Amino acid sequence: MTAWSSANTNRSCSTARTEADVSTRTIYNHFEGKEQLFFAVIEDSATRVADSQTDMIDRHLGEVNDLESYLVALGREWVTIPTQVFADHFATAPSPSANEVSAIVTDGVAAFLDGYRGRGN
Repeated sequence: MTAWSSANTNRSCSTARTEADVSTRTIYNHFEGKEQLFFAVIEDSATRVADSQTDMIDRHLGEVNDLESYLVALGREWVTIPTQVFADHFATAPSPSANEVSAIVTDGVAAFLDGYRGRGN
């Protein structure tokens, strides 16, 4: 069903059935209709993205020596890897521009560091 989760939400259950190589009856045994199928595909995709992001956080912030460089590395991976690996998922929603992403990462890192330093760390 991965291919069905692309930005074209006008696909039919028949198209999903063909792409998944299952019968129409199989689709309707599991889903009431196209809307429920689409929501299930999005939910599954979002779960895989969230798991990937959790792994990124663990990898970058598990053992921190230089917080700022670890956060910058995390931010860079956060905005590039998921959109490449999970292109089908991110095709269902508009993506921010490079300038918007840069501002979000820069502002987020600065705010986090201010709060971190404000606690006496």
